[in-house]
Amino acid sequence: MWNNKKVIISMTSYPKRITNVGICIFYALMQSVKPDEIHLWLAEPEFPNREKDLPKDLQAMIEHPQVFLHWLPTNTYCFKRHEIFKNEEDFYCFFFDDDVRYRNDLIESTLKLSDSYKDCIINYTNYGLVYYDRKHQLYKTPAYNYPTPDNRFCGQCMIPSWIYPQEMFTKENLDFRDKYCCICDETWLTQFIIKNQINVFNNNLPWGNELNSYNCNKIGIVSQVNTLDKDGLNFRDRCLMKIFEVFPENKSIMKNILIMVSK
Repeated sequence: MWNNKKVIISMTSYPKRITNVGICIFYALMQSVKPDEIHLWLAEPEFPNREKDLPKDLQAMIEHPQVFLHWLPTNTYCFKRHEIFKNEEDFYCFFFDDDVRYRNDLIESTLKLSDSYKDCIINYTNYGLVYYDRKHQLYKTPAYNYPTPDNRFCGQCMIPSWIYPQEMFTKENLDFRDKYCCICDETWLTQFIIKNQINVFNNNLPWGNELNSYNCNKIGIVSQVNTLDKDGLNFRDRCLMKIFEVFPENKSIMKNILIMVSK
């Protein structure tokens, strides 16, 4: 417990990277401030035999009393880890990637920052500012050294559950997300961060170490999101075009940020 609230890790994976997860959970349990719970979300269609399809070391790890495995009937990619926010209690939620060993003080140092900068998403590493330039979502470094919705949200972060925008779970938003933004929670959640003026701050830790260089970001969703099409646009750009049809005010806000960072 930290400030009488649970510290929870929420993570997901898929068949090409599932071999990393057992060791990832093992290292997570070695953090200087240990998580109260670790939740792993997997899609049944990707593992039709459920636990029998999992590596032996992961089968052993899910027997740990602090580790909870959840099976979801459909594959919602990285959004599976967001299911934890349907829990109504207050907790600190740490998103852990399935291919990274983090520093052993990551949870502790992030929670200490959270004590100083309350009600704030805290990225583990130093992300920049986010803005919009015609058809592209772009980033500029360094980020502001104070909490602000203009700082870029990173998928490797801690989100206090009580500031998570629950409107993301309305049927209308879920349908839109799954149709137009299914593999990029950073782009989608950013819109609600801007809309609800949720502060983002950086811990400035270095990136964690890859657990397996053969199945890290080179084959993950990150590579799919950033691949350019024939028009020079990537998945994020295509998402934004549709998103701004629903959140036209966000387009103006992100353009205004561009003006500020250009000065």
